[in-house]
This record gives sequence, C-alpha cells and structure tokens, in this order.
Amino acid sequence: MKLSVSPVVRVSVSVKPARELTKLTEALKKLSKSDPLAQIFTSESGEHIVAGSGELHVEILYNDLCDLAGTEIIRGDPVVSYRETVTVESRQILGKSPNKHNRFLVTAMPFPDGLSDAIENNLITPTQEPKARARLLEKDFGMDVDETRKIWGFGPLGKGANFLIDATKAIQ
Repeated sequence: MKLSVSPVVRVSVSVKPARELTKLTEALKKLSKSDPLAQIFTSESGEHIVAGSGELHVEILYNDLCDLAGTEIIRGDPVVSYRETVTVESRQILGKSPNKHNRFLVTAMPFPDGLSDAIENNLITPTQEPKARARLLEKDFGMDVDETRKIWGFGPLGKGANFLIDATKAIQ
C-alpha cells in the first residue's frame, strides 16, 4: 500500500528494567502490523524508533505500545524531520571549500513534472548506465543530455529524489 503521508515525527522508546526488552520488541512487532503508517525500526545506535505522521499520531502509537507491552515504556524527545522543496529556480549561491581554494556557484532548480516520482519508483537510478539514463531523461523529461550525463550523485544518501549535476562548461 502506498500512502501519501510519510512519518516525520520520531521518538525513541526503551524500557526501564532491561529484562523487559523482549516485551518491548514483541509489542513493537505487533504495533507495526496494526498501523501501516507507523514506521518502527532500530537505529544504528541500537535505539528503538517509532515514527508517525504527527505529534498526535506518535502519542497514540506510544499509548498503544504501552498497552501491548504491559510494562512501563520510556520515550525520548520527539525529533521532527525537516523537508523542503524547490518550486522556482534560485539565484546563484557562492560556496567555498574549507581551505578557501575552491569556489562553486550553485543554482537550485525544480524537477520537471513526474521526475521525482520516476526516481522514487526506481525508473531512474544512480546505478543505471549514464548514457542510457541521460537519453531517458531527455526523452521523457526534456532535460539536456550533456548535463544529465554529468550527474554527480543522488541524494540524500545516494537514493533520494534529488541529484547534483555538474553543469559547468569550459570552466577550470
């Protein structure tokens, strides 16, 4: 099932006595099955994370988790993911390297209609052959082939619906 709302509020959960950890993990499994919008995972640091679409949703998830576990559950402070989008082309922004020897002029531009959906549905991926990907971007989205052959990376973390293009021409 594909939902139009994504979980943006995250809360870490744990149990006070460590011996109750199995109750927490079992309750988290049950909770993930009962709510398709809830996102439940274990972070790299070992924390159990419960994510929901808003503060009220996370509060309901926490109450359900307490009922399912049958023990006292400690929750951390809520963390909200900040996301934004580009709707119009920005002006050029100057970026400098930490040693001040390299300078970049960067412009943010919105994607053509449907491109972010194509990336999220893996029709366009960072692992595709660059020439084939460039032809696809030109044919379906009207992008410049020379620029799309120079995609430096997708993001965030190499798999999001953003990319960085080296659009320099005859510049050292």
